[in-house]
Amino acid sequence: MPVLAAILLAVVQLAVLMADQVRVVDAAREAARTATVGGEASAATAAAAADGLVADRLAVTVTRADGVVTATVRYRAPTNVPLVRAWSPAVLLTARTSMLDESPKVEQPP
Repeated sequence: MPVLAAILLAVVQLAVLMADQVRVVDAAREAARTATVGGEASAATAAAAADGLVADRLAVTVTRADGVVTATVRYRAPTNVPLVRAWSPAVLLTARTSMLDESPKVEQPP
């Protein structure tokens, strides 16, 4: 019975991590979209954090190259299920999304 309980707790933790991964993918998409329309890096981070992820565990990187904006989101997901926490204290989840840059271009005077 204890082994069955441990397996059940591990399955519950896996389901929680899968839900967090979906949030991380959505956060990357929101950050990229915010950056493509001209938002600053802080606005992209705020858009990513609005998905219900804990801001202290969240890292957002936005890069622009050749007309493409790429947002990378890294999130340290805690393991909250008892017994599983002893095996894995935290899991690093990552997602990356690229979109065409739609931000207004500022023309430089000649």
